[in-house]
Amino acid sequence: MPAVADRITFVPFVYPAPAAFAMGPLSVLPFAVADTLFLVLAMASVAVALRLFGVRDWRCYAATFAALPIMANRC
Repeated sequence: MPAVADRITFVPFVYPAPAAFAMGPLSVLPFAVADTLFLVLAMASVAVALRLFGVRDWRCYAATFAALPIMANRC
């Protein structure tokens, strides 16, 4: 990483500022730990969202977690 950003190497953070603050604590962890923690939090948020929508059928949970956008989170 260069000490000073220039036109060629500078890549701006394109997400909203609250996302930067939310991801900040993960930056002090080793990558493997942060990656696993982020995966667990992402999967838990999907399960909580389904629960808040009143989904009770286990097949809906299975179909949701098998869906490509959810599975792509791990890749």
